[in-house]
Amino acid sequence: MDTLPALLAGLAHALRPPEGPPASPASPACSPVAEAHGQQRRWLGYATGAVACEYPLLQAVILQMAQASGVEVHTTEGLVLASCMGMASAAVLAHPGERPELARPAGERVAPREARLRLVVDSLPTLIAYIDADQRYVLGNDAY
Repeated sequence: MDTLPALLAGLAHALRPPEGPPASPASPACSPVAEAHGQQRRWLGYATGAVACEYPLLQAVILQMAQASGVEVHTTEGLVLASCMGMASAAVLAHPGERPELARPAGERVAPREARLRLVVDSLPTLIAYIDADQRYVLGNDAY
């Protein structure tokens, strides 16, 4: 079962809890959920390159959707978001070779997930692009 809905729910609670101020960026409330999501990605055999793109892309989509909806994102909220995405990434990237028993090549394991991510990204009504350090477009959705 995909833990992305739990990650997003934990993130929403950390960003705008029902009572009180947002969590501290140093130890946001979504930390255990973010770590669990990252661990799930590791156990599913996600390639580190795919994960390295997934969480920054998710962070960008969340911020773009907030902006498009007219929701003001405060600095502390941005830091909590970045911290949660970083924790999820770290849970995957800290142990990239932990699943040597996976029999299928990484490309075969990741292809269906990349196709699903592409479908989601292409269906969003906002412009999304990932540009690498050499200023090359690595990813862009249909709207872009």
